[in-house]
Parts: sequence; C-alpha cells; structure tokens
Amino acid sequence: MIRILLFFFSSYVLAQSIDVTFRFVERPNDDFVRVFVPGTMPEGTSNDWGPNSNGFISPDAPSQMVLNETIDAYEKTYSLTVGVQYLYKIHFHHNSSGTNYSWIPDPLNPETTDDNYNNSILDVTDPLFFQPVRHLNEDGLVDGVSVGIFTSGTVDSILYAVGGDTLSGTEYYHDNGVFYMYLDPPMTLYDPVWIQASIDGELHTVYEIAEIDIVEEPLPEGVEMGPNWLNGTMILAVYAPSQPVMQVIVTSPGETGLASDAIVMNNDPNLEDVWWVELDLPAGHYEYEYLLMNGNRISDPLSRRLTNGKTRIEIGAGGASTADNYSWQSDGYFRPELDTLIIYELHVDDFAAQGNGQGKFEDVIGRLDHLKSAGINAIELLPVTDFPGSHSWGYDPHLMSAVESRYGTPEEFKELVDEAHIRGMAVIMDMVWNHIRSSSPIWTIQPDYNLNPYIKLHTELNPNETEGSWGMLDWDHFNPYTIEYINRVNRIWVEEYRIDGFRFDATQMIGWDLSQPEYGIPAWTSALSEWDSTIYQIAEHLPAHPWLIDNTSLTSSWHDSFHDILLSDAHSQYNSAATFMKQVVELHEYSNIGNSYSNRTQAVKYMISHDEQSIIQEMVVFNNFSLEEARERDKFYATILFTALGIPMVFQGQEFGLQTGWNDANNNGDYEEKLQYRPIDWALLETDVGQSHLDHYSRLARFRKTNPAFSRGIFYDLWRYEGERVIVYGYKDESEGNNNDQVVVIANFSAYDRTVYDVPFLSAGNWYNVTDPGNDLYTADG
Repeated sequence: MIRILLFFFSSYVLAQSIDVTFRFVERPNDDFVRVFVPGTMPEGTSNDWGPNSNGFISPDAPSQMVLNETIDAYEKTYSLTVGVQYLYKIHFHHNSSGTNYSWIPDPLNPETTDDNYNNSILDVTDPLFFQPVRHLNEDGLVDGVSVGIFTSGTVDSILYAVGGDTLSGTEYYHDNGVFYMYLDPPMTLYDPVWIQASIDGELHTVYEIAEIDIVEEPLPEGVEMGPNWLNGTMILAVYAPSQPVMQVIVTSPGETGLASDAIVMNNDPNLEDVWWVELDLPAGHYEYEYLLMNGNRISDPLSRRLTNGKTRIEIGAGGASTADNYSWQSDGYFRPELDTLIIYELHVDDFAAQGNGQGKFEDVIGRLDHLKSAGINAIELLPVTDFPGSHSWGYDPHLMSAVESRYGTPEEFKELVDEAHIRGMAVIMDMVWNHIRSSSPIWTIQPDYNLNPYIKLHTELNPNETEGSWGMLDWDHFNPYTIEYINRVNRIWVEEYRIDGFRFDATQMIGWDLSQPEYGIPAWTSALSEWDSTIYQIAEHLPAHPWLIDNTSLTSSWHDSFHDILLSDAHSQYNSAATFMKQVVELHEYSNIGNSYSNRTQAVKYMISHDEQSIIQEMVVFNNFSLEEARERDKFYATILFTALGIPMVFQGQEFGLQTGWNDANNNGDYEEKLQYRPIDWALLETDVGQSHLDHYSRLARFRKTNPAFSRGIFYDLWRYEGERVIVYGYKDESEGNNNDQVVVIANFSAYDRTVYDVPFLSAGNWYNVTDPGNDLYTADG
C-alpha cells in the first residue's frame, strides 16, 4: 500500500481592528432632536448608512448617537478595520418623527470626498488621532478640549499644555478612547493648546494649536474680497462671518501645508468680519486655503481657480486666476443685438463627446466653425462654474466664481470666449443662484444658519419665492451680503472673462419684491444693467411671468408656451389655429388673451432644451412616428422656430436631426438617465440625413439673421384657417431707410395636405420660397 502524506504550512493574520468613538459636539446654536453618524460602517451589514430610505433614518436606527456628558459630546462607537477607508456623515432629526432631517459632513473632520455626496472620510490607522476640537460655551469661550486617541497598543501617559504649564492629563483619558478635559476658567480661542500621548513608549503630538496674535489694520484701498493682484502685490481678503480669527496656509501646488505654518490674517477694525493679508513670496504659482478655528480648511469663496480643493493663484502676471495676463485677440468684437440672436445651448462634456468627464473647453473651440456655418451667433453654456464629481450638468454648484477645472483652466475658458468672439459669436453663461452645495466655502466658512448671512432654511420663503433647492442649501436673496456677493461674481465673469450675458436658472425659486428693489432678482439684474446695458439677462422663470420681465432689468425669459404647444402637437393633441398664432408664433403665455411679452426680444423660444427631450425623441418613442417622419416634422417646427416672434434657441445636435432624450429604464419613475453622460453622436452629421437636416436649419438661421424684417419689421397676423389649422403671418420692414424687406409664412399644422384660398400677402410682386428654393410665386395684389 502506498501512502502519500501531504503537509502544508498555513499562516494568516486576521485584519486588525480598533474601536473608534465618533463624536458630535453640540454648538450653541444647534437645533435638533437626535443625531446619528451613518456611513459605510459597520461594514458588510444592512445597517450601512443608517440604514436610510431615500435619506430618511428611523428614530431608533442603530447609527444613533447618545449623549455622554462626561465627554460633553454625543457618541457612537464602531469597530473599524485598520487600513480601511470609511465614509460617513452626520444626520440630524429636527422633529420627533425624523421626517424633518438634514445631512452634513462631520464638522470635526475636514477630510471630505470631492463628489456629489461630500461625505466625510476616515482613513483608519493605528494609532488614530481623530476629531480634535475645542468646546465652546455660549460666550464663545473654550471651556473644554477633546480628541479621540484610538490604538490597539497601550496609552502610557498623556501630557497637555493649555496656556502655560505642562501637566499630566492621563486622568482625562476615558475608556471609550476619548481625551476630554473641562476648563475652568475657560480660555479664549487665541490661547495655545498642546496634547502629547505616549503609546507603547513612543511619543505622539496629538493636538497642537499655536498662540494667535491678531493685528488690526484697515484693508488697503482698492482691495476687494478674494485674491487681488494689485501693483505687483498679492493681497488676500475674505469676509468670514462671526469667525474670531482667520488664518491662511500657502503652499506650492500639490503640497499640503501644516496648521503650524498658517499665517494669521489682519483684521480690519472698520469692516465687520473682514480679514486680509499681503503675501510676501517669490514669483510663481501657489495654492492656499483658509484655516478656521475648528481646524477645517476651506478654499477662498471668491476663487477663480481651484486645484486640489485649494485656491490657485500666481505671484506674477497671471495673478488671481493665473490668467489675468491673457492676451485677447478679439478686441474688434461687437456683441450681437438681442433681436438678431440665434442661441445654441450646449453641455461641454456631452457636446465634446470625448468620454465621460473628459470634455474640455478646447473641444468646444474645435466645433465653433461648425456652429458659425450653421448660422449660430451665441452659445449658451450649461453651468461651467465649479461643481463636485467628474460629470454633472453643473446645476449642483460648489463655487460660483471658479471655472470648473475638469473643463479647463481660466486661461482655456478665456480662449473659448475669445475664439467665439473672433467668429462674431456671443457667450452666455448659465448661472445657478438659487441653491448651492453644502461643501461650498460660502457655507463651510460659517456652517450655522443663525450666523451665515448667505444661507437660509429652504422653508423660510422670501416674497414671491417658491420653495425648491433640490436638497441643497438655499441662498438668502433678501440679505445684503448675498446681493453683494452675487454682484461681485457676476462682475468677475463680465469684466475678467468678457461674458456677454447670463441665463439665470430657477428664478421662480429666488424671490423678488419691487418695493424692495435692493433685494432679490431686481437687485443684481439692475446692477448688471448699470454696468453694461447690452448684457443679456435671460430668466428661466417657470411658470413664465412676462410682467416680471417688463418690470425688471431682465431682458428675456424662456417662452414656456412655445415649447409646450409644439410638444402637444407632436403628440397629436388638438390646438386651434388661434393658439398656434398667439402662443407659438406670437408672445402669449398660457392664454390667447393677455399675459404676453411686450416685445420680441423678451421671449426665448425653443423646441428642446437640456430639461426636455427632443421633439424627434417624443414623436418616435412616445407617438409611433418613424424616425424619418419625425425628422420631417422637426424641420417644420424649426421653420416656425426661426420665423416666430422671439429669440430662437437650438439645443446641441438638434441642427443635424439628432434624436436625444432619456428613458426610465428601471421603471422607477425617477428618470435618472436624464442626468447621465449622453454624448453627441457627431457621426450623424457626416451622413446625408444629417447634412439634409443641417442644410434646412442653416438656411433658416441665415435667413433670419440677414433679413431685417425679423428684427425691425412690423409683425402681421394675416389669416387663420381654423378648419384647416393653417395660419398665415408676416413681417414688413417699415423702418427709416428700409429696403422694403417682407416675409410671409404659411404654416399647415394639420396632419394632412391642405388647400387654402385667398391667402393674403403683404404686397404684390415676386415672392421667393426660402424652404423650397425655386418654387417661387408672383402675386398680382396683396
């Protein structure tokens, strides 16, 4: 018998874990019923992130924190694995049921994810020194100091120094791993703190804050908030509401500075909460971040450029944006008049079609000649201000003054504007002034509703404001600090980047009161108009409100009825000839009588926008049209778009017949696909179908721009054949020095061919067919 003996040696080490106590230290102005610390811990269980259901956490959820008065904090202990990264947040219940809740990053931990979630990050090490904090009483004095000291080793001893003497603090180290020492009498925030722990015989500095000496000195003349490159000097200035002191950490690009390297800023004794410092550094590029007294670090609320989550500047000609010295090539550019605009709305990433998150400003530049040849003379960019994550439409803004770094640098954005201007094309920015991410330095500089003048609770509505902030923070537009900030940012884009105009998002949620013109929509629109009366100011005010456009400095508004009536027609719903004339061709909103814009430049008309599916998609997916039939119908609607009263706007890809939209693939009703990466299929442009569609759009666009009857002519509602659903309208240039330019449009909205008689024309003579060249006619009389 043969025996085989197999021997093997097995060596394994269980992943090391340590108990970590998370804390929340209540602040004087906090208002909550209970607090939780949900996250990716405990790992691998159904209790991750609360658990929560669409953001709601049950009042008895296992992530709830419990008040421990011996450490003056709410606490929750988890067993965590060393070497693993955990994500988490603080969750509050503001009522007993928990239905009124909020999520915030951990105020005791400055490390957060750079994405749409802004989660706090904990990288578990052994030893781990976590959540250092000074506890404040109602007078703003420090009445306690604490820090988590977690290790699998032995904490031999702890020394501390608060103010002067170094003393033993081992007795203040608790079984839950938290060092907490109550201070009586309390100290100020300017006093130094030092804590050292001996762990298995090795000394570790656990917490250290240097003594702070504040110099009071007035802000130099000409210095504005944010980075300032003035007369060869870089001066940083910041408004920091209710912050007792502001410090700044300056490093070379890509480096992380130590808190001990922070520079204490000067305090202006004449301006409330204004801090500034002059940087005496060699020429070159630098990054900086402000250091708050709680240890959090934030970028400048008026940064032009963000890199590595910090504000990038240049000591030198590049200055505040690193592109202050950009050499503009389009000095001879003249902004197109509103009544000649043909707007093209685009999203940089989808338009570029270079891969998810890979679209750049330079890719848009590469398509400008195509847009110009298509007759476009204005591009409207979905928000290009800084947002979290790699792909976004930009309606979740992080910082309104900074260029989105994934699209390019400030210099590259200036180049895009410059190249557009060289081609006679205006650049319009989509600006989101209704809401902002909680990760924004606008909030993190003072994360307290009672102390931060910029932000209010979304339920506290100002005059004529509709509630809605999409889970983000709600700007308070009836606060002078907010208006001052908005005016400053708008002016940055106009003066530094030569932007031609703005489309203001969700103005229905912003509020206004003409008896208080210094607040809300009238405040910043009038400021823009005073700076430059030719700047385009377009509102997305839905439901539409023509009266508001008439009575503020807003120049235009999206014409809601134009889109809605054409969409209903695409779905074969009945509309009268009068409705087509009044609410599509003319300027009425929601009614054929009244509620009309007062002139043609006040209505921006569109068949499709970023918020809407293409008419082609609507017809093919939802109304059983063939793609060929839908494209022919789209050409008809485009003819109405380019010949109606108002400013025509085209969405990316529409000009060559692209079917764009989204489906509810998982049937959950959320239509998440709407916000996903949906690149433009530029291959269609090179096909006969794409070229045919482009030819139709281009011919109409050029005709509209070059025929003054559309911009200066008198509009004529010539006839409506109600039974046939055919309308006839026209324009005649009767201005001084006119060339007798006239246009007549005969539009058949019926699904069938129609014969109509006695069609009225504006005058006798030869009439040339624009949509079907060669099929011209002669009329003996009008």
